[in-house]
Amino acid sequence: PSGCNLTLTNMEVLSSVHIIVENGGKLTLSDSVVQGIIDVQSGGTFSMNYDSFNNEFTTGASLCGQLRLADGAALENAAIYSHANYLANGDLTDRTTSEPVAVANGNVTVKGTVAILGDDDIGQTALRVNGTLTLADKDTTLVAYGGSGKTLLYTDGGTAIDITEGSQITGDGKLVAIGGDVLWGNGGNAVSGKGTIATKKVFLQGATANTSNKAEAGKAIDGDVKVISSSTHIEDGTMISGAENDPLADLYWKAGINALPPLEKFTTTDNGNNGSDNGDNGDNGNNGSNNGNTGNNSNSGNNGNTGNSGDSGNNGKITSATKTAVNVNTV
Repeated sequence: PSGCNLTLTNMEVLSSVHIIVENGGKLTLSDSVVQGIIDVQSGGTFSMNYDSFNNEFTTGASLCGQLRLADGAALENAAIYSHANYLANGDLTDRTTSEPVAVANGNVTVKGTVAILGDDDIGQTALRVNGTLTLADKDTTLVAYGGSGKTLLYTDGGTAIDITEGSQITGDGKLVAIGGDVLWGNGGNAVSGKGTIATKKVFLQGATANTSNKAEAGKAIDGDVKVISSSTHIEDGTMISGAENDPLADLYWKAGINALPPLEKFTTTDNGNNGSDNGDNGDNGNNGSNNGNTGNNSNSGNNGNTGNSGDSGNNGKITSATKTAVNVNTV
């Protein structure tokens, strides 16, 4: 209820328990496991693996159920990792689920640093956005990882963020989405669905895959997602063969060991368009790649000239080209 700031420490909450965070209330999970559903209602706030007294992230708490954020809810300073397919209890004999770790419905706000990692048994999706997810300010960072496919040999990597039709992620912060890594399955995608990403900085990375099983590398964007940002990294995964090391290994979060993902590695490139649609930017903004200008001497976004003569540079106008390699559409 309103005014309640509750921290659950050293608790195991079974799947039959339904936790509701009401308007004005705040729930923090610390060194605890929740196997059921957590509903955060309008005006409620959820935090996890964060010590607000010492202002530092911790490890030890995990979700085996699902976090559901209703319209008006807030997610603040949370390191969330899932073991949804790990244990059964009560009358449940099969805990297998492909449902996302967290679902944001309606207008949901993210504050501080939030990281979400899907379970690695079947490549679980980390986050589904069904409405508008807003990164509160320039100091807000949201990192999402699709679940790994490394528990079983041929499991596909999970999608980091699924955006339902007409939904959007917006705000002045940084969005990071990385597809789940794999052994021999298909690499996970960073983002899927049909919507819009309009944050100040965007880092989207598809996962690596191995040629030995004729798998496919993950995509930065799978579907019809518009990206509107002034600083980006948008890359599909690559293929490796045999026992080659994953070139993206250093980007992944060792949850439960490290309190947070390697935030310093998620670097983006200023594409010079001051927030206009960078749908035709290839990988890192208007760098002349596949925009109709030739070679490395193409216009870099400072003058806004792209291959289809759309003025997208510093004047903020919108281009008309489409970069199909990463499936990013223009506005």
